[in-house]
Amino acid sequence: MMSNTDFSEDEIAQLRAQRIEIFADRVIYDAQPPLTEDRLARIQSLCGGEIPHDLLALWKLTAGGRLAYDLTLRMDGNEEAISWSELFYEGSSGYRDLIEWIEHERELAQEAHEHRGEVWNGKLGVVPIGGFEYCDSIYVVTDPDAPEFGSVLAWKQGLPPAWRGTLHQDAVATVADDLVSAFRELHLETDPLAPPADYSVSDEFL
Repeated sequence: MMSNTDFSEDEIAQLRAQRIEIFADRVIYDAQPPLTEDRLARIQSLCGGEIPHDLLALWKLTAGGRLAYDLTLRMDGNEEAISWSELFYEGSSGYRDLIEWIEHERELAQEAHEHRGEVWNGKLGVVPIGGFEYCDSIYVVTDPDAPEFGSVLAWKQGLPPAWRGTLHQDAVATVADDLVSAFRELHLETDPLAPPADYSVSDEFL
């Protein structure tokens, strides 16, 4: 895998001109401009604690984009493939964009507190940063009182029982203790430059 130190400043500028950024030795393509200070402040105001420094570093590099890697986690006794193909950003053409996902999580949190007869302070304990449509989601923990503050979680939607050998109920697993480590869990199970065979997550990027 490559890192920023593998490139000269001129090469980094050329990559950036093609909307490619390198974060934690992984390639982000269709990379968006960094989040503005105003948008960062808006998101910060909705989080239970300070935005973890790794996530802040990512958003100051790029507001989001696309990823082309494999990620596998153990969930409920199964090895599950997690689709982390997008880093959510405002204005994305995906199922929801970053702000819409944050508002969706706020609605769910509000409903959960009302169901328990509790008053919610409006602050998110986790912030959604990526995933794939409504099936797989990646979160960073922002609850300052949580021992796992700053860690990265994956949520996967369960499939109907007819899908044998797959997850049949929604599940959550820890990807890593921080965002840089989570990015380094991303890998390629097949050589993207090998002769074409089955579909590879890297096909679209290439």
